[in-house]
Amino acid sequence: MSLQGNQDAPARAIVADIGGTNARFAVADLATLALSDFQSVSCAEHASIVEAATAYAKSLANPPAKAAFAIAAPVTGDTVDFTNSPWSFERKSLAKAMGLDGLLVLNDFQALAMSLPYIADADLTQIGGTAPVEKATKLVLGPGTGLGTAGLVWSEAGWVAVPGEGGHINLAPVHLGHLSLLQRMMGDREHLSAERVISGLGICDLYRSVAAEHGREAEPLEARDIVERATAKTDEIAVETLEHFVAWLGSFAGDAALMLGARGGVYLGGGIPVRILDILKEGDFRRHFEAKGRMREAFLASIPIYVIGAEAPALQGAAAALREAVSRNDDDLIGVD
Repeated sequence: MSLQGNQDAPARAIVADIGGTNARFAVADLATLALSDFQSVSCAEHASIVEAATAYAKSLANPPAKAAFAIAAPVTGDTVDFTNSPWSFERKSLAKAMGLDGLLVLNDFQALAMSLPYIADADLTQIGGTAPVEKATKLVLGPGTGLGTAGLVWSEAGWVAVPGEGGHINLAPVHLGHLSLLQRMMGDREHLSAERVISGLGICDLYRSVAAEHGREAEPLEARDIVERATAKTDEIAVETLEHFVAWLGSFAGDAALMLGARGGVYLGGGIPVRILDILKEGDFRRHFEAKGRMREAFLASIPIYVIGAEAPALQGAAAALREAVSRNDDDLIGVD
């Protein structure tokens, strides 16, 4: 999906960024990608995405007839099942319930990748590396409720966002000290994915496993509590948990950068990186990112890493995707028959 503007796109559209925990809605001006009527709700407050989306549309005095929804799930057919939420929906049914004549559904990190050309430098914090190679592939990834990934590749048509599900690859140890933790976290699972550690849900599981390694019973904490305790250094188990978390995040980002050839830069989104920015800047994250043997100096050392601080970039990316889909009369644009 390329990022090309056009003059025939509708002026306004509803855009949404819906994860496993929160749903964010806004109205986008498709010419400028400016957002208005922003609203964020907890997914737990609504029984379904249809209920949350129609409630938002009804709150608008003049709801637009088109929409783009960025969803924390793979979008491979008409039915979409959220990965870290019990929600599920059919694209045509959602379009009908909202009274839309056009609905685009895309992966949330695909939308975040679409937003990269529009993010202001002031909303990016660089961690190491030099300058991105012009028109080279970019990688966006990030831990929130889950772990999302996507690429942004240059073509003759402009930037093309490439969605993926890299968060579900096998989790590998960063060093020998991780072997016992991995064995404990593996338990009876057939597959231990990167997302099982490098995510908000993963931080909680990791915290329990670190406590068990020390022969202690973990307090029932949320991810935000663990991060707060670690940054304040008031809980030694939380501090150690974040040390492991940062090592795994850095190593995963380095692996993904190698696989995608991301010399255009690595961009960290999701809800967690901006909250642990000071920890990411301390050095271990970057060290583990580069710790790939011969590829340290040959490839990774020069790649810049950016933490995205913009408030709602995926909403702008969804708007950009919709603008392009309308211009192409894209088959992915679902309407009411």
